Amino acid sequence: MVLSKYTLVPDDKRAFLIIPLAAGTVKVHLIGETGPDTYTISETEVSAYMGSPMPYLIDKVFVDGTTAQFNIGL
Repeated sequence: MVLSKYTLVPDDKRAFLIIPLAAGTVKVHLIGETGPDTYTISETEVSAYMGSPMPYLIDKVFVDGTTAQFNIGL
């Protein structure tokens, strides 16, 4: 998967979880949102879930606005 403007799992209907590895913020599009609205996961939330899957079903992660390092879990 290549990060450009955003990440997207090849199947548009497939959500994924993120697993934070380093503190920062993550700008995402949550699964089920019909519009272009984004949600920024705060550094506090990211730090609280360090090394564990976060409880958000995501379909896109935006490079612009994301400072945390993370893995993706399907």
